[in-house]
Amino acid sequence: MLNLDMKKIVMILLSLMVVSFALAGILGAGAGPWTASIVPGSLETIDETHVFESEEVQEIIIETISTDINIIPTEESTVKVHLYGEATPNLIPYDFARQSGNRISVDVRPKQQPGINFNTILRLTLDVYVPGEYTEKLRAQTVSGDLLASDLSLQTLAFKSVSGKLRATDFNAEWADLSTTSGNLSISGFAGELTSKTVSGDVTLDYKEFANNITVSTTSGNTTLILPEDAEFSVQFQTVSGKANSDFPITVDSLSGNRNFAGTVGSGENRVQVRSVSGNLEINK
Repeated sequence: MLNLDMKKIVMILLSLMVVSFALAGILGAGAGPWTASIVPGSLETIDETHVFESEEVQEIIIETISTDINIIPTEESTVKVHLYGEATPNLIPYDFARQSGNRISVDVRPKQQPGINFNTILRLTLDVYVPGEYTEKLRAQTVSGDLLASDLSLQTLAFKSVSGKLRATDFNAEWADLSTTSGNLSISGFAGELTSKTVSGDVTLDYKEFANNITVSTTSGNTTLILPEDAEFSVQFQTVSGKANSDFPITVDSLSGNRNFAGTVGSGENRVQVRSVSGNLEINK
């Protein structure tokens, strides 16, 4: 009796497997191949521009996927948003940039597609032209896209990215909040308060003026700080498997093991705090 029941169970299981494979074959045939084959000419050329009056603009918010962002200061009195490149047809809505009150929102992300779409292709660049005197807020969130900026002085810079880096020159911000996964952060000619978090990303900050606090947290990323020769600050460094090196003479206030320490340079008026799992700290002049 036991053998008979076992045979029935085995037959039922085999039948279910056959039915499952058959259904999978039907669904696979209907859905097409899993990897897309883009034929020549199947991509759509994107070249769209939106212009906004900047008098009342207090915040610019940008969200993108597979799109590099260039923030470009101009002598114009308007904010101009120029999106160009190639994409799967009808993927990006025409009204990707809008102004609502004192806020300009730019959303360059694929429109919602039913089910799973393996044919999505984006090869885009977004140029955002802002008046040189614009000093308000800039927030950008990217996936597989870099942010480049120069010659700006902002109240707030907020940047968050996955597989994208930030590179800025001659850039001031009263407060900068930066976060990346698999992306480096690099700012030269900088002045301002800064907090950053990176996973598998290096942080390089070159200060032209330093009278601020710096808080950096990294996982598998090195931190390099280049400060003016007359900089005075307190420093706290915590790491699991990294090391620290400084061109400044640090008076060590506390030491825990070989890798964790706290100390001061000069008056210690400003604060440098760096935490890392497996990253090094370099403080250079």
